[in-house]
Amino acid sequence: MAITRDFTEEELEELDARYSPVDEEIVGRTRWGVLYDTVFKDENGDHWQFTWEDGATESQDYDSFDFDSKVKATKVVKKSVVVDKWVPADE
Repeated sequence: MAITRDFTEEELEELDARYSPVDEEIVGRTRWGVLYDTVFKDENGDHWQFTWEDGATESQDYDSFDFDSKVKATKVVKKSVVVDKWVPADE
């Protein structure tokens, strides 16, 4: 079972999760937004990941880090993973 922790908006700001993430990846899109998985390090050196949405253009009025409640993050570790992928065949 995954280990989770709730972070407040203030805690994420103190940990600089938005502007200095350890890793960040686009994982999806909505009509008006872009979904990100962000990994950041806490005060104990543990790494946590959470998903958030930002406006797709400057016209969207998103306040991405204006959370109504706490943000649930999942504790993560970096691990090499082998992925099968379709590639062009050699002649």
